[in-house]
Amino acid sequence: MKNTTISVTKVRQNNLITNIIRKSGLLLLITLIFLFALDLTASSLKSIVGLNYLRNSFNEVYSPFVGLFVGLLATALVQSSTLITSLSVALVASGTLSVQNAVPIVMGANIGTTITCMLVSFGHVVRRKEFRKAIAGSMLHVSFNIIPTIIFFPLEYYWGFLTKISLHFASYFSGGQNGIPFKGFYLSEYITIPLIEKLHVEKYPAVWLVVAVLSAFLCIRLFIIAFRKVLVNDFTKRVESVFWAKPWRGFIWGVLITALVHSSTVVTSFLVTLIGANRLSLRLAFPLIMGANLGTTLTALTASLGKSEAAVSIAFAHFLFNLFSVLLVLPFPWVQTQIIFMCRRFGKLTMRHRLAGFLYVLIVFFLIPFLLIYLNK
Repeated sequence: MKNTTISVTKVRQNNLITNIIRKSGLLLLITLIFLFALDLTASSLKSIVGLNYLRNSFNEVYSPFVGLFVGLLATALVQSSTLITSLSVALVASGTLSVQNAVPIVMGANIGTTITCMLVSFGHVVRRKEFRKAIAGSMLHVSFNIIPTIIFFPLEYYWGFLTKISLHFASYFSGGQNGIPFKGFYLSEYITIPLIEKLHVEKYPAVWLVVAVLSAFLCIRLFIIAFRKVLVNDFTKRVESVFWAKPWRGFIWGVLITALVHSSTVVTSFLVTLIGANRLSLRLAFPLIMGANLGTTLTALTASLGKSEAAVSIAFAHFLFNLFSVLLVLPFPWVQTQIIFMCRRFGKLTMRHRLAGFLYVLIVFFLIPFLLIYLNK
């Protein structure tokens, strides 16, 4: 009888492990397709808009104020802060863009990348309560990038706060002899980009753009469905005990996971889906979002070590801006409470008036930046 009980227990454990592996594999596949769709969107838009046009737009940046909104608008269009930040580094390294004007572009890119979370939350629009929670979750990411910008941008504008600190740090790590050779693990570089190159996107960029957008939204829907099936209560409790038992633990896991997959978009999209499905509270998700924001800067930072001082300084500026943002919020529960309260209020507003969420994205990410850039020319 005892042997029978042991064998049944082993069978159940094996079935549980197999089930977890199968479901984890499904989520990984959806994640890879989602990354592919985002990279395909960026490649298609680069072919349509033209990389030279983006370069020329950056070269026309003659003030930090304009740079902030150029970074925001460009990132919202291509949905890739990595592309915009990398382009800024390349322009600074070539001497066509000053460090002082590139730092605000990086700040703007940080805000622009949050548009993906907003789009993910729209996947819950057919369910009012889920939509409210998902919008509130995406606003956590938005708020965490906008509030520090409001604080640090004036310091950068008048005193070059981030520029001076970044140049100081960069002086220790720049140059071919002093650099630390390191190559980050990029899912995009080794998986999605080689696939995109074989598709010859530049021949039919508009067609591939439609395919990419539809694929991204399909993945968002699959995320939602998969999370509902995978994240049963027992599994959720186990995950919470590992990732979210303490705020600092969640933050560290957010940094590590994002540095591994090199995409804060994927991590924050997962979190928004969890929040919308009522599997994760805003308070537990917030430290992981902060960690994801910092983690996305690490691979670019380490990969830039050993290059010119100006190029390294931009990577340090991106890292330090996100680090200072974390230090403003994570150690202070009261600050987190106020931000969460504000996000919940916005979520309730969009639940009553769903058009408000769409108008927010249109006005903040596109209309205001475009008008301000146009009026400042």
